[in-house]
Amino acid sequence: DGERARVDEEWTALVARVVPPDEGAPWADSSLAAAAAEVDREEGSARLLGAIGDGAAAPLPPRGEVLGLLSAVTAVDVAACSTAELAGLLRYGRRMQSQAPDLITLLGAVSLMDPVLDALLALPGGADALGGIDAPVADEFDQAFLREHAAERPEQPFFLFHSMQAVHLPSFAAPEYQGKTQAGPHGDFLFEMDAVVGALLDTLEELDLAEDTLVVFTSDNGPEVASVVHMRQDHDHDGARPWRGIKRDQWEGGHRVPLIARWPERVPAGAVSPEPLCLTDLLATCARLAGAPLPSAAAEDSFDMSAVLLGEPEAGGVRPFLLHQTWTNRLSLREGRWKYLDHAGSGGNRYDRGPLQAFALDDGVPDAKAQLFDLDADPGETQNLVLERPEIAARLKGMLDATVAIGRSAPAR
Repeated sequence: DGERARVDEEWTALVARVVPPDEGAPWADSSLAAAAAEVDREEGSARLLGAIGDGAAAPLPPRGEVLGLLSAVTAVDVAACSTAELAGLLRYGRRMQSQAPDLITLLGAVSLMDPVLDALLALPGGADALGGIDAPVADEFDQAFLREHAAERPEQPFFLFHSMQAVHLPSFAAPEYQGKTQAGPHGDFLFEMDAVVGALLDTLEELDLAEDTLVVFTSDNGPEVASVVHMRQDHDHDGARPWRGIKRDQWEGGHRVPLIARWPERVPAGAVSPEPLCLTDLLATCARLAGAPLPSAAAEDSFDMSAVLLGEPEAGGVRPFLLHQTWTNRLSLREGRWKYLDHAGSGGNRYDRGPLQAFALDDGVPDAKAQLFDLDADPGETQNLVLERPEIAARLKGMLDATVAIGRSAPAR
């Protein structure tokens, strides 16, 4: 309870910084729970359904009501809604998403749309009701950027960061991808993601940019909670398999992700490297490839992995260890086969209640205040060896504490 209160306080402080509060806004001096209580759940859900059911274009809620709307949405019994009501809610969520003036309104849209979409597709004729609802266009701006660059600045290097709406929630694929898989809305979203990546690669080829362009495809974390729960339950699909944990967790399922690189004539095709790499390494790596010097005070946790990426002989052993951190600021360190977690539990999600309780594991020492896993022998992190191998746990904790004290893991430049 104390940890949850601390997180709530930090989140409220973040909201206050990111979203300038309206006069009298409930989050100006109160917690999320108190803010949500400002709007009656039953009254809010009835008002929401009534406005949409009348065919009126329900106005976007003022900031002061959005947190309450999050609570009101949970009171909407989507199973009892008609196809028209669900389609109306979905249109409202899409407009809320596309016009969101701030972070909180965007979170409200996501909270609204995903359960509504699942309920709509479960109804007869529900998929047909999606025809009049626009979906986010995944790559039109990036396609335009590439074409403009090739036409106006073909000799100048460029950097493009394409942040996927897929595979984030809500799982809302564009109409042409809906129903393309047998894995529900989220499976369709993955299918769309694959098509978007292919379209961007095709455009690079078309514009004669492919040979000189390094493309990196990766993710910043493991799969989301709701996606994992529903995909495991409904489609026997597990985006985290074979790792333990999911997004926000310190375990491998929260942090270990694929990284695929393509650079014709530079990155060896089909090559696989066992070298550990952190996303922070992309800064130092790209700086080296572009010939840009980095000041020592920048990128304190970034290692140049260009030799590994390019498959140079004897490349390897660049990183002495990997640092991990969760959204609750819990820390972990991995050195070779050994991974030390300087805390109990996941460091992120709660497995003592809610939908994740069914996936809780007994790692043998549930009362231990730290965790140690041998990833070679136990990649699923099922056996906590912190009491069996105290000398290794102590050494790794010492390395972690020293790194925190220094304030960097990469050597000074």
